[in-house]
Amino acid sequence: MISLATFVAYCQQRWPQAQALALALQQQHGLEPNLLLLVCWAEQQRQFLDSEQIRLLDNAQRQWATQMLQPYRQLRQLGKQHLPEADYQQMLALELTLEKRSQHLLVRALQRLQPSPQGDNLAALLAALNLQLPASQHQQLQQLFYRTELP
Repeated sequence: MISLATFVAYCQQRWPQAQALALALQQQHGLEPNLLLLVCWAEQQRQFLDSEQIRLLDNAQRQWATQMLQPYRQLRQLGKQHLPEADYQQMLALELTLEKRSQHLLVRALQRLQPSPQGDNLAALLAALNLQLPASQHQQLQQLFYRTELP
């Protein structure tokens, strides 16, 4: 069973490799990076989810993301151009706190699900969110999902 601490540690390790793709998918398709990382982590732990379970995970964090996290991200992005660096860094630190709340909501929702011993989380994620990606992004996702060790 996944714990919040395990997932947070995974996110911290994986973020450098996932950041560019995750942010592009967030901006272009509304895919929350924490959901992407959770589904990727589950794949690597051989905990397979179907598209309905992924929709449940997405719904578990959607209200928080829409009402708190996304508006704060936009504010922080505006602040980058208009604030001294120290103030901007404080905004980043607060955003990380908000991200951890999102991670908490996702982990709590995953703990209530029954993953399958077989499946393909990437295909289920794309189907759940009705995402049709360019070939280059799809290939990058495959590399993210199916790489079992960190570089």
